[in-house]
Amino acid sequence: RGRRRGFRGAGSNARAIHVLRSIALERPSAGARPRRTRRFAPLLGRPTSGINAMSQSEDARRAAEIERMVAEFSSPSVPEITAEALMAEMRASSGTGNPPYVLVDVRTADERVVSSIPGSISSVEYESDFDAKYRDERVVAYCTIGYRSGKYVEKLTREKGVDAYNLRGSVLAWTHAGGELVEGGTGEKTTRVHTFGKKWALARSGYDSVWFNAPVVSYVKNLLFGRR
Repeated sequence: RGRRRGFRGAGSNARAIHVLRSIALERPSAGARPRRTRRFAPLLGRPTSGINAMSQSEDARRAAEIERMVAEFSSPSVPEITAEALMAEMRASSGTGNPPYVLVDVRTADERVVSSIPGSISSVEYESDFDAKYRDERVVAYCTIGYRSGKYVEKLTREKGVDAYNLRGSVLAWTHAGGELVEGGTGEKTTRVHTFGKKWALARSGYDSVWFNAPVVSYVKNLLFGRR
């Protein structure tokens, strides 16, 4: 379930956030209230295979929901790449010193401080160094589920002629492909992922979905100009 915790983002005041963890319900004794425990906890007293089956079923549901939502806004005119294909290309080029793409995270700084895909840069950094470093580089852009990054890719290809691709399903799809995430600022591995809101808390089990209690003005601005 969602819980509120104090959190200080980069350059922001402390605010409440929600954290949704992957959990399983323990079977209560007669008259007792259900107690939630972390997934795969050995104290559950149930076969691990049964717990794995439950997680796989839930993950399949979440992955299907991501695809359903992506289908609502994706455009045939915007080139895409799947998380699995991106990972394969990144592995193939590992150790060469020549990554296949520049990964551009188009989310806000507050979202990125929770976590990001390793090696990615912000859209601000990309644009500020575009002429000096990135003009001839291929780009993969991502956000939470692909709406914002799709618009960004469309703009890059139209206005600058960049060979750019939208990461289909974005960071949510990345979690379902088993991709690593790192904390903003520290670079340490994390399982936390910002999902914009409860509606998009569809990360694979094993990842902790996080979203801010945004002020009304910020929420309306995101709704009008950022979406998800």
